[in-house]
Amino acid sequence: MCAGNAGRRQHHANEAAKREQERLNQIARERQAELDRQAAAMQAQVAAQQTERQRLEQAQQQAMAGQERAVADLRAEEQAQLAQIDQTRRAQETQIASDRLNTQAASQSLRVLAGRDAQSKAPTAPITRRGSEPAVKATSATQTLRIGSSGRSAGVGVNIGG
Repeated sequence: MCAGNAGRRQHHANEAAKREQERLNQIARERQAELDRQAAAMQAQVAAQQTERQRLEQAQQQAMAGQERAVADLRAEEQAQLAQIDQTRRAQETQIASDRLNTQAASQSLRVLAGRDAQSKAPTAPITRRGSEPAVKATSATQTLRIGSSGRSAGVGVNIGG
């Protein structure tokens, strides 16, 4: 009976080992399934991170391009302002030079006029006062005739009115 008990025990041990092996296999399958889920979750997370990274890189590139455009616009505006300032400066210098020439011309004219003496002036008619005029001699036959009682304003012929 020893042989029968031993076979049963062996069989029992084999059955226990199979159950234990089955239980361990089940635990391993569960752990593997958990690891697979974690791996899938990590892959999804990595994919999401890569997508986010690409989105951020694209946003950064767009921002940098915008900044470069803004800098280029500011440089162009600065160049335009410098050109306008230069043009204004040249116009002012031209105006100052023109004013200087006009002032010099006026100054030279005044010097010339101031340097002339009374003899170098153009001849002009002498200014006379009323009453200092030389009397014109009339050769008319009626020069001494007067009409009316006033001898001053009355007259005949050439002497009418005075």
